[in-house]
Amino acid sequence: MEVERALAFLRALTLAGAAEHQDVPAGTLLRSPAEPQAYVANQLLVDDGGALDARTCIDLLDDLQRGLGHRRAYVQDDATGERLCSALRPYGWGGGAEVVMALPPGAVVERSDAVAADTDRLQAIVARTDTEAGLPVSV
Repeated sequence: MEVERALAFLRALTLAGAAEHQDVPAGTLLRSPAEPQAYVANQLLVDDGGALDARTCIDLLDDLQRGLGHRRAYVQDDATGERLCSALRPYGWGGGAEVVMALPPGAVVERSDAVAADTDRLQAIVARTDTEAGLPVSV
C-alpha cells in the first residue's frame, strides 16, 4: 500500500510540473511549450499500454511529441514497461527502470551522516544517468 501511495504522489507531482496535460490514446500527454527540453514536463504517461507494440508506440510518440527534440514515455506497470522496453531496443530506443521505495507507517528514520555532494559530483551523476538512459547529456 505504501508503494501505491508513493507512486500516486509521484504521478501528481509530475502532472503538476507540466504546463498542460490531455487525455490521449494510451494515457496522458504532458506538455510544457515554454520548456521543450524538460523531458519530464513533455512526456506521455502510459496508462493503458496493453495495445501498444513498439511501432505503435513510436508512431504515437512521433505524432504527440512532434517539434520536440526528444521522445519520452513513462510506463508505471512493470510488465508493460519491460515488454515495451525490450520491443523498442531494436529501433534504437533506450529505457530503464525507476525504483520507488516506501517506508512502512510509523517507521523511524535515523539521522544520516551522509555528506552533501558538490556541484561537480552532481553534474557527473546527471551526465552518467542521462548517458545510461540513452539521453543527450544535459550538463
